[in-house]
Amino acid sequence: MSGRLGVLLVGLGLAAMAACTWSAQAEGTPTPPPIIVVSLDTFRGDALGEATPNLNRLAAESMIFTAAHANANETLFSHASMFTSRYPSELGAVDYSFEFPATSTTLAEAMGAHGYDTAGFVAGGHLSPIFGLQKGFDTWSSVREWGSLFHTLPPALAWLDAPERKEPWFLFLHGYDTHARYLKPPPFGEMFTSAPLAGDIGDAIRRPPGTARIADGWYLVREPYNTIFRPQDIRGRGLEARARIQAMGQEVGTPLSPASLALVGEVYQGAVAYTDLWVGRLMAGLESRGLLDTAWIVILGDHGEELGEDGVFNHRLSLSAEVLHVPLIIRPPGGKAGGQRIDTPVSLLDLMPTLLDIMGAKPAAGMRGLSLLGEIPARALHAESPLREISVLTPDGQGMSFTGISPHSPFLPMALKDAQDGGPAWRAWAGSTLTIPAARERMLDWRSTLPTGRIGQTQIDPARLKLLREKGYWGAE
Repeated sequence: MSGRLGVLLVGLGLAAMAACTWSAQAEGTPTPPPIIVVSLDTFRGDALGEATPNLNRLAAESMIFTAAHANANETLFSHASMFTSRYPSELGAVDYSFEFPATSTTLAEAMGAHGYDTAGFVAGGHLSPIFGLQKGFDTWSSVREWGSLFHTLPPALAWLDAPERKEPWFLFLHGYDTHARYLKPPPFGEMFTSAPLAGDIGDAIRRPPGTARIADGWYLVREPYNTIFRPQDIRGRGLEARARIQAMGQEVGTPLSPASLALVGEVYQGAVAYTDLWVGRLMAGLESRGLLDTAWIVILGDHGEELGEDGVFNHRLSLSAEVLHVPLIIRPPGGKAGGQRIDTPVSLLDLMPTLLDIMGAKPAAGMRGLSLLGEIPARALHAESPLREISVLTPDGQGMSFTGISPHSPFLPMALKDAQDGGPAWRAWAGSTLTIPAARERMLDWRSTLPTGRIGQTQIDPARLKLLREKGYWGAE
């Protein structure tokens, strides 16, 4: 480990290993354990390593799911799936008018029904109260729009110390620390950079959301985002987009060298290290409160990020492996799991069933996931995107996406059947050997189990649009 990262290690002082059982009350009734879930926004599944000493130490005491995948490529829809164990299209329209239907049962509601005091400390953005994901939480604090664990951890720790907090309790913590803009305060921002952040690439990295304007080696600073990647195209990164970018050329932007493009990923690594610092602060706070022997701790990423793999630095444009592969770490009380690695593909849909299992509660009706505390069968995993895309990951790790129609559309099965095998709607994941006929069959089987009509709103609230535009989402310009 490099010397500069060694100073980031927080002395966790973990207590001796303890049995993963509930404590018992005087009358012998099991006491449900405290549970903590930490969502690291836009944290890639391959980001654990040199930059994450605290997460590495946590993982050494946990179950590590090396092939965990999100069910959506954006924060709103990914968390909606996590909080219900259902696909976004089962809950509502997969667009920014999304809201939970009144009939849905959320994780917080299920935990509240079993006596849990539930609290979420989130960093705004897609988890802002205007999107409604606080359904069922007793406390929901959105302390800053598009904020950091720097903003959400202190009030979360204060909540743990509050005399009015009840037992048992569930704490959900969230931060956008690896979301664009990647550049973090010194020394993290340039901790891994191989050259100064100067010129056009320095501007792209510093300007929010400048890195989202990088495409196919061009920094398209003088072109509206919606004309770089048009949502009406069959694929935002398809032939139409690439031809348009090349035609724009120097009229709207400047070319970037491979070395300059590499700097973006290096700055992202600094954001990973910054995130790890706050995970260490969390663990130290839990240790000082004597909670490491009693609480279950789950660390996950809600989705990943493309760091130039398809010529872009983004997560909204595809359902690729880089976007869907996320970390998932589950530490039982006392760290008894001891670095157990599970390589079977699993889904963030599995979060709710797993937490209910920890509580000793029965699965809620309609859940798509399963508890990760038992035997995990080989399954195909699916994901959805608001840019009219779905994907499948087979049990042997082969992936493909299909683009051109909304996941909630009743015409999706027809589109799947009619799409040409060699057409632009299909895209295999990098290195995948999955054939289009095999992908089509799995997608049709999956889609046949979902609702066939649009659910929920059709209009986007103006307050939501304003919030989305702050971070460069569709309609920002």
